[in-house]
Amino acid sequence: MEGSADRIAIIGAGMSGLASAHKLSTNSREVTLFEARDRIGGRIWTDDRLGVPLELGASWIHGINGNPLVDLAEGLSQRLIQTEKEDYIIRGRGGRKIRDSDAPGWLENVVSIQHTAGTNEDRINQWAYLLVNDYDGPDVIFPDGYAGILAAFKGDYKIKLNTLVKEISRTQKGVKLGFEKINNQSFDAVLVTVPLGVLKRGDIKFNPVLPKNKQQAIDRLGMGTLDKVYLLFDEPFWDLSTTWILTPENDLPPGQFNQWFNLYPYIKEPIIMVLNGGPPALALSALSDEDVVQRALQTIYTAYLV
Repeated sequence: MEGSADRIAIIGAGMSGLASAHKLSTNSREVTLFEARDRIGGRIWTDDRLGVPLELGASWIHGINGNPLVDLAEGLSQRLIQTEKEDYIIRGRGGRKIRDSDAPGWLENVVSIQHTAGTNEDRINQWAYLLVNDYDGPDVIFPDGYAGILAAFKGDYKIKLNTLVKEISRTQKGVKLGFEKINNQSFDAVLVTVPLGVLKRGDIKFNPVLPKNKQQAIDRLGMGTLDKVYLLFDEPFWDLSTTWILTPENDLPPGQFNQWFNLYPYIKEPIIMVLNGGPPALALSALSDEDVVQRALQTIYTAYLV
């Protein structure tokens, strides 16, 4: 904001890119936002193919006290619904209720590590993981779709979707961007907000190369994996008032289809969502969509239907 750059390029239309474009454009900068995908939002990705808005990416605001996302949502009159963190039940075959003390030992690791960090315990920095300063307060979801919050970042700037940046070169006058399908363009400055995975793959070539400390950070940092499967039924047949349902008895490898989020109490639709994280999720990625859905159905039917 204190620099002399007037024409600014931003790469990546997630929350960071959109917020930056909004801030800069409202302060008399000429901003162009480039996004490789056909949509904005990054990890915020609301899908309505099942007839209601469901989140393929971010689902919650975790901790609302002092959280700036709450101010954005309230400024847009977005509905927020609090979900219960500790409201859960463990179901075995045929609907048998399992006490915490009788649950398999690996289940806690699945819920608290694989579905939170997106990997196994031996792959995370324990100090950073345990001592992170999260926001306090309850968790909330957007019953009308998380993507609605993106309207807070509308502004007088250009958005170029389906535009893949392949190279960033420093010049005497600023920077030059090289693209996959369009001609090079020059700007006074560039702000890179792409996902860590894009940087780790080297999809964008930097000229000159990034400083050693930045490249080392990119190499050392890891990305977690957390996948979701939504199932829509004609009628619900599970515990209707319980938020979280744990299903350790499904004859599948530990970590697959063991934790379910029941949307019925919050949106009054017979929809339930199951999480898979870390190595179990990566193993499932080799299967077809049909096989993944079949395993999900196998699990929920085993837990409730005799």
